[in-house]
Amino acid sequence: MPEEDGIERSHWKEGSKIATCELPGCKMRFTLTIRRHHCRKCGKTLAVDFKNGNDCRVCKDCYNQERQWSKHDVNEANKTKKAAKALAEQLNRLTGENGRLEGEVEQLEEEVERLRDGNSELERRVRDLESHVSNTAVLAQVHKRKIRSDSSTTPWKERLVVASPGGIKYYKAQDSIGSVDLRSLSLVTGCIQSKHTSPVKGKSTSGLQMITKDGTIYEFSMPNGEQEVSLWQKHVDLLMQQETASNPGTPVKAGHGELAVQFSENKVRKENPFKMGWLNKKPGKTGFWQKRWFVVSDGLIAYYKSKSIINPIQQLSLVNAEARQISEKGKSLWCFQLFVPTSNRLFVMEAPSSEELASWISAIRGAAAYAKSLNLGEGKYNDQLQDNYSVSDQESLPDFDEERGSGSEMFESESED
Repeated sequence: MPEEDGIERSHWKEGSKIATCELPGCKMRFTLTIRRHHCRKCGKTLAVDFKNGNDCRVCKDCYNQERQWSKHDVNEANKTKKAAKALAEQLNRLTGENGRLEGEVEQLEEEVERLRDGNSELERRVRDLESHVSNTAVLAQVHKRKIRSDSSTTPWKERLVVASPGGIKYYKAQDSIGSVDLRSLSLVTGCIQSKHTSPVKGKSTSGLQMITKDGTIYEFSMPNGEQEVSLWQKHVDLLMQQETASNPGTPVKAGHGELAVQFSENKVRKENPFKMGWLNKKPGKTGFWQKRWFVVSDGLIAYYKSKSIINPIQQLSLVNAEARQISEKGKSLWCFQLFVPTSNRLFVMEAPSSEELASWISAIRGAAAYAKSLNLGEGKYNDQLQDNYSVSDQESLPDFDEERGSGSEMFESESED
């Protein structure tokens, strides 16, 4: 220590006369293993080692006084050291936890890979099954009738119906297999389930409707009920998908004067949107809300009291029609407004979900663009459409289930069948 500190050996107390440590709070007795230490500054006899790192052999109090450290500073330094130690321990724990989580992630990735491989195998089996089904013919003895575009029907007649990759065919009897009445599947626009009055008392009222591109509907009454109807519908859908995939460029015939425009099947699918479903509607900004079944097809929009009813309440051309989302007080967020300029009508409608809202607006806009692409004036377009479909406010529009195209006949004309 410097000379001016006045530290001399005379400050030291005789160690042999002191039995316990003079450090405040420490009453440790001196022994052979607990030896005496003298502070070079205050001369106190201590039983503990001096602080490591001290540049002189003095007690802690003298050392802090020499360095002008307060007790608060010392306490804060001790807290910092404890906090650093705790953080180091926490880091070690987190490192171990991170290693464990990485192992679990690797296990999950392996599990996902196994599931993906299993799904690929399942998808392959489903494709094989669909390929097998689509190359298989199904047949049934049913009752058949024809629903014309003017809503008139032919009498029920018993027929043998066969659906195969070669087309949908029906025969007057099993022994007259040679006569073919129905032709290519590419001329079917939809295949839907239906309910009707049973042609045979006590038999099933479930049936299947096949809609052609000229608006004619062929209805088959299935004797074994809804299970057989579902089987036939799935089978026909698979056959139609296979037909479209194998003949993507097959031209569609249209035989109604200036509406006879040649489109490939895939182009019609893209440019002629089809949409059907339930919507809540009210006329304009005032009026009562009503639930109606809407159909958008061939540049038209029609609505019905029920999806099982053939005659629409009204059918309108969508030439230059506009659809946009709006906010309607007291209703959900899925409302939109439709303005039909050809009849100067304004509708407010509500979809059941956000997805349906987007789908309806897209279908209406697409149908408006499709109608405009026919390059016909609005009035002329309406006249041609009414001549084509023979539809007015009280006439019929077929209840489609799936859009397949537009144009020309599928079936050969039936005068007696």
